[in-house]
Amino acid sequence: MYIVFQAGEGLGLIFAVFGLVLVAYFGLPWLMQRQSGRKADDPPRRGAWGIDTASGYLSGRAAWAQVMTVPTLMLLWAVVIGFIR
Repeated sequence: MYIVFQAGEGLGLIFAVFGLVLVAYFGLPWLMQRQSGRKADDPPRRGAWGIDTASGYLSGRAAWAQVMTVPTLMLLWAVVIGFIR
């Protein structure tokens, strides 16, 4: 981290790492889902959105919960550390 962020410290470093993780957690699954396209034998789902994963279809709510878990924990941890200091 020291080399990548040029000796960044404090809240700036936390937000930089948080931003990178946020982009990775939101951007990569969305990009992979967009690039994979629709399967020919996949039945259309009305009013539902989700992501096809290697282990099967993941509903929208489950996908949202999975994607938001780590960024939410990171934010809560930053708040806790802020109160401690």
